[in-house]
Amino acid sequence: MSKVMEAAVHTPFQNYLIVNKLISCRQFGFRPGHSTSDLLTILSKKWNTALFSGHEMCAIKIDIKGTFDKVWHNGLCAKLQSKGVTGRLLTWLQSCLANRSINVVLSGQSSDLMNINSSVPQGSLL
Repeated sequence: MSKVMEAAVHTPFQNYLIVNKLISCRQFGFRPGHSTSDLLTILSKKWNTALFSGHEMCAIKIDIKGTFDKVWHNGLCAKLQSKGVTGRLLTWLQSCLANRSINVVLSGQSSDLMNINSSVPQGSLL
């Protein structure tokens, strides 16, 4: 049921973020009409122009491992609220993140359930 609701909310929510300029123009992944290939094309052009003009180039790539596993639920909801997400949408998002738990299964043995207050659900559209 949550997948159906996410699908219904996804496009209007994304449109809200784009229209209100809450997503950086430098964000290429997870945006309609943009891809990481677009970013690589833009960067390649800039690098080529700079090098052809005799300038030096330096590139730094940061890949933060497990980023989505470290998203703090209360912090995410507070950030969304500060960006104008309120009412039923915020309440629904908070309820999607509330009372979540995990357990580990290894070699057929299962750990106890542990409550979590960070990470976003894997496979979520939102």
